[in-house]
Amino acid sequence: MNLSFGFQRLHIALVLLLWLFIFPPFLCFPSISDSVFGLLTMKEKGEGVEEASLAEDSDLFRSWFEPTTPRPPLRNYLLLTILTCFCPAYPVNILALVFSVMSRNSYDQGDYEGSRRLGKMALYVSTASIIIGLLIIAIFCAVHFSTKQD
Repeated sequence: MNLSFGFQRLHIALVLLLWLFIFPPFLCFPSISDSVFGLLTMKEKGEGVEEASLAEDSDLFRSWFEPTTPRPPLRNYLLLTILTCFCPAYPVNILALVFSVMSRNSYDQGDYEGSRRLGKMALYVSTASIIIGLLIIAIFCAVHFSTKQD
């Protein structure tokens, strides 16, 4: 029996557990990571740790429970662009998918106007992809059924 293979699987499992349960809270909640890392640096310096922790706790409370400005809805038309990937107009529908993903990235970065603009572009390009795909299918069917088959 090869014991090193079992240790490799155990090592991979531990790394995955660390990745899934430790890192996402700091990635999903940046206010937590800022307050935790801020407290760590304040403790290293040794200056006003209690005052800083109380102020940062109130900021954390404020960021979670007080109302914030509402974000506009995300309109990146990702489902439509994924469905257009089944149309036979390949360069065009991949371009629509790229615009949709760029729209989502702009939205995640807080650029709502850029996200709206790229979402509209994804909608227009995916509509063009559907029209081009239907034209290609119609031309293929017309050529296929109009030729004489003996």
